[in-house]
Amino acid sequence: MIVRFHTVIFLAIALALAVPTVSYGAEPVQSNLSQGYFSGVEDLPMAPGLDEVRDASMIYDTPSGRIVHAMAKGLSPPRDVIGFYRATLPQLGWRIVGATRFQRETEILELKVTRIANGVKLAVTLTPIER
Repeated sequence: MIVRFHTVIFLAIALALAVPTVSYGAEPVQSNLSQGYFSGVEDLPMAPGLDEVRDASMIYDTPSGRIVHAMAKGLSPPRDVIGFYRATLPQLGWRIVGATRFQRETEILELKVTRIANGVKLAVTLTPIER
């Protein structure tokens, strides 16, 4: 009986330690995946070396389409981030319409890459095309 009780306690502690912790601060979400996707745009990949800042994400549904604002931070050089999206997004159906502007069907995707003290910040805005 005592052995079973100790086994149950041991298993409960082991499971509690195995549960991942969640951070609600403004820190980037660390991913175990080599390549993730933005949470608000399920088919928008994250450039290598960047992690999404989930506290900065906003998603709106409007009659003319969705509006998404998202942010990621990391250590990649700005030119590598821009190069990644210019090479990757056309494969996902996006047409390049500017240096950091893309169009797919009825949506416009704009990227703003800014160098910050500890790396780079990527701001993503997805909006419906105005008619």
